[in-house]
Amino acid sequence: MPPCPGTPWRLVIPRRARARKIFPEKNGGLGPAFCRVSLAPIRWDRRVLTGVALPRVIPVMDVLGGLVVRAKGGDRAGYQPIKSPLLTSADPVHCALALAEKFGFSTFYVADLDAIMGRAANLGAIQNLLDKTGASFWLDAGYKNMRDAPVGGRIAPVVATETFTGWDNPGDLSRAVVSIDMNRGRILSSRAGAQLRELMGRFRAAGARRFIHMRLDAVGAGRFDPFTLLPPGPGEEWYAAGGVRDGEDIRLAIEAGYAGALVSTALHDGGLGRGDL
Repeated sequence: MPPCPGTPWRLVIPRRARARKIFPEKNGGLGPAFCRVSLAPIRWDRRVLTGVALPRVIPVMDVLGGLVVRAKGGDRAGYQPIKSPLLTSADPVHCALALAEKFGFSTFYVADLDAIMGRAANLGAIQNLLDKTGASFWLDAGYKNMRDAPVGGRIAPVVATETFTGWDNPGDLSRAVVSIDMNRGRILSSRAGAQLRELMGRFRAAGARRFIHMRLDAVGAGRFDPFTLLPPGPGEEWYAAGGVRDGEDIRLAIEAGYAGALVSTALHDGGLGRGDL
């Protein structure tokens, strides 16, 4: 039986056999996202919530110095303004409108890299996006606690382990998106010695239900690996981020119980088309 009888879950039987063994330490000690035996498990997939279809792909815009930049490997010092056959400039509004026209996107993930690195936030660029597009935004602006984060309207705040400091009193996270930031298998956290299991417990206790598994070392590098994905809990909505190359990677994320993925490079380089969305 699905976890909640009567809700619109559908049964999914994965297409491809899996032979690789997955050990708990590969998933931060939380256990495997895939089964240890030769076949991936039959599972219940709730990608369609009551009356709401979850997007398979959420496009990413990394904003630095007021411009969208091409991110790769988490090396922010080396990021340069984006060049893409889909764009004529690196202006965030132009980028959002071009991607919306090409692919039909209505929700974007925006990382304000200046704010994340402790510099002056790109407030003007974010306001322009709100004023000049009709899109909604998941915004990571380096929030240290929920008091700093906007709640409501067309912005959903992204609470990221890399910058969040309000661990002891996180507040209500039911409307936030929690980003589990990792680099080469290690969690990035402002809290010294933070353990993934502890942080997940705190986030879930505070009402978090939407999560991103962010692999910074894989960003822009085309190294998506479904075997590293953290396993979603019941009723949670998860998105993979880092290294997604094409529609096959999206399908593998969905087979692991994810709603979809955050993507940038594959959209601009042609790895993903509208048919993959």
